[in-house]
Amino acid sequence: MGRTQEGNNNAYCQDNELSWLDWNLQNSNADLLDFTRQLIHFRRRHPVFRRRRWFQGQAIHGSAVSDIGWYNSDGVK
Repeated sequence: MGRTQEGNNNAYCQDNELSWLDWNLQNSNADLLDFTRQLIHFRRRHPVFRRRRWFQGQAIHGSAVSDIGWYNSDGVK
């Protein structure tokens, strides 16, 4: 928890220090670890926070509101 992947957004296939967890850090990161545990339990108790499908940028149930929008740094969609 609370570590860097050195800019690698997909470290899944890295079998080295980049993706290994240093469990000795659990003491110094105890607050973050506890917060993460609480978030996991919260999501399990509240199914509304579990998506069944990916966002697709499409209107929600025929409305004019999209399920997600992508914007550039100027705020233009």
